[in-house]
Amino acid sequence: MRGGVLYVVGPNGNIVTQLASTDPQPAQAIYTTLDYDLQLGLQRNNALSAGMQGAIVVLERDTGRVLAMLSSPGFNPNLFEPENVITSIC
Repeated sequence: MRGGVLYVVGPNGNIVTQLASTDPQPAQAIYTTLDYDLQLGLQRNNALSAGMQGAIVVLERDTGRVLAMLSSPGFNPNLFEPENVITSIC
């Protein structure tokens, strides 16, 4: 988790006071349950043929673990991250 500081800034841009601060915290461990070979097989065999729209999610019956996922058309969540905005000069 990112840390941060919240300041009150005056009209001339100078810091008037610090309201709060938070130190950065180490990230928690995460792991995936994807089955590499199954995921790769879905992608390589083009489980969703060209022009098809939809999604495939393969779950383990007893645990609910996600073993593989595929969707079409593709989705790039980075397009919605403000820090990833690319500006071009024409």
